[in-house]
Amino acid sequence: MRYPAFYTRPRVHGFGAAARTLTVAVDAKAAGKLFRDPREDVNLPNERVFIVSWVDYCNKYGMGYALTDGSVGVHFNDSTALVLAADKHHFDYISSRKHGTAYVRKCYSVSEFPDELKNKVYLLKHFERYIMDRLYGDYEYTFEDLDRTKGMDFVQKYLRMKHVIVFKMSHDVLQFNFYDHSKVILSSHGLLITYIDKNYKLTRYTLSEVMAQALQPPVADPEQAKFHQRLVDKLKYCKEVLTSIRNASTNQTGPVADEGGAVHAVSAKPSTVSLR
Repeated sequence: MRYPAFYTRPRVHGFGAAARTLTVAVDAKAAGKLFRDPREDVNLPNERVFIVSWVDYCNKYGMGYALTDGSVGVHFNDSTALVLAADKHHFDYISSRKHGTAYVRKCYSVSEFPDELKNKVYLLKHFERYIMDRLYGDYEYTFEDLDRTKGMDFVQKYLRMKHVIVFKMSHDVLQFNFYDHSKVILSSHGLLITYIDKNYKLTRYTLSEVMAQALQPPVADPEQAKFHQRLVDKLKYCKEVLTSIRNASTNQTGPVADEGGAVHAVSAKPSTVSLR
């Protein structure tokens, strides 16, 4: 008889919360136990807003990206951000405080904004044209949220590793874009998994479902069995990445945050990462 490893929702958020969730789930699987949320994963909202396309100009300016709701943002190298609404007229300017633990948001339009933002607005428009013309795709999960003209979601931090680039979003979503063109999106503190394969097909699972299946005998369909094993392996890798970030942030010899909230030189397994 397998006894479930019950999960308690953490009070922390972001990297730490998801790291704790995945650690409990992976440890339960290793012990042959079911991973269970006390509420049996009810009422977990399907996350609709995440990154569809991105382009890296970090050697000069920063990281540009487009979200599923039609908004486009730039995370600049000074750790400020601009996010253009889906209506292409309004935008938010976000600056970080207290080493990236707090953010100040100001709302403007492309026809009226402070002179000091002139260069950044020009770059935002450049990123928007490039991404939407060359990279953005029309998928079943993309839409236009034309009613949202302020308070758009944005990338707070991102990091590169050997096999993946990780984005931390302002609405507590973590997105892992693997270099095999698949994506793992963690929401609800890691309890809900959105998976997009290299052919842009989206599927969703609760973490409990994935871990319960991993304890079952292999399914008859070899392709399905292979798919499920790949997903479990990716989740284990995500757990290692998040644990590395969490450990580095509590280690005195770990990362040092500058005034803009960017974090650098994070020592992690299985490779070194740079968090911006």
